[in-house]
Amino acid sequence: MQTRSKKQNRRFVIPAHAGIQSMGAGFQVALRLPGMTKTRQHSPLFFLILLALSSACASSNLPSVTLYPANAAPVRVPVEIADTPTKRNFGLMYRRDLPASSGMLFLFPHEEPQSFWMKNTPLPLDIIFINASRIIVSIAANTAPFSETPLPSDAPAQFVLEVHAGFCRQHGITVGSRVELPNVQIPRS
Repeated sequence: MQTRSKKQNRRFVIPAHAGIQSMGAGFQVALRLPGMTKTRQHSPLFFLILLALSSACASSNLPSVTLYPANAAPVRVPVEIADTPTKRNFGLMYRRDLPASSGMLFLFPHEEPQSFWMKNTPLPLDIIFINASRIIVSIAANTAPFSETPLPSDAPAQFVLEVHAGFCRQHGITVGSRVELPNVQIPRS
């Protein structure tokens, strides 16, 4: 039978009540973990490194889309994934908020003409249609909330990205822009 010491099983979580105390020109971060009788003092550098590592680990695993405008820097968009018929049918309906510079990516098993509408969708959106070669083939810009007017793609598309209205204009995204889908599981045909 193998035993472990208590130190090996201890997980450290930074509680919301960890305090920052000013000390003249510098500062210290006071951290008290559950079960500790004393507050431990840590260097601010410790927390900056911890924050950087946790952010890097978290952001590298999140699904995202990277758009490449013709004359500007690439734009990374964190996305929610709609990869089942139920998720694709529901989409952003009834949603009153969407985090800034994020979106929803619809994944279809085949490249084919796509058509969307804004029924029960209170947010104005830019709807970006992307083909299997990861090129934007059509954009429905500044869609009208709650509209039941069909918004078809101008060419077959396998992926559709919904973002806040005005996003494409703001970032110079146009038909023909290249797209990458890192950390996105593509359905097999």
